[in-house]
Amino acid sequence: MIALIFWVLVLLACAYGFLCGGWEARVASIVTVAASLGTYGIYWAGAGGPWLSLQMGVLLVDLAYLGALHWLVLRSRYCWPIWMCAFQLAGVSTHFPGLMPVSLVSDIYEALQGFWSIPVILSMVLGVYYEQNQRNGYDRGQSFGRIDI
Repeated sequence: MIALIFWVLVLLACAYGFLCGGWEARVASIVTVAASLGTYGIYWAGAGGPWLSLQMGVLLVDLAYLGALHWLVLRSRYCWPIWMCAFQLAGVSTHFPGLMPVSLVSDIYEALQGFWSIPVILSMVLGVYYEQNQRNGYDRGQSFGRIDI
């Protein structure tokens, strides 16, 4: 049930970003769906294994996603990709306690991996909403909006 809710959230958020946002939101939507499918593919192929040790395949997907978001941050004129990248960095950092040989860590590792994907996606939705307001002339100086340099 949680996986279904996650996929509905991902698909709705990415559709909104792709249809209503600028090029930044389209790139973010594409890489978000690609990273989600990549993680799902790792588990579908059976390479994920139990959450008792470092999930190397998931870590590689998360690092690639972080790299794509970092590229987007460097080229975007909006602030919301910074939030996406920061939340993804927090998600990547949750892989490293998986190196410790403690049984409790596996439950924490699994829970934190799923947790950080939600703020990443919500950052994009909120950013696209503010981006739309700016394009339509409704900007009220929100800090999540555009960077004027």
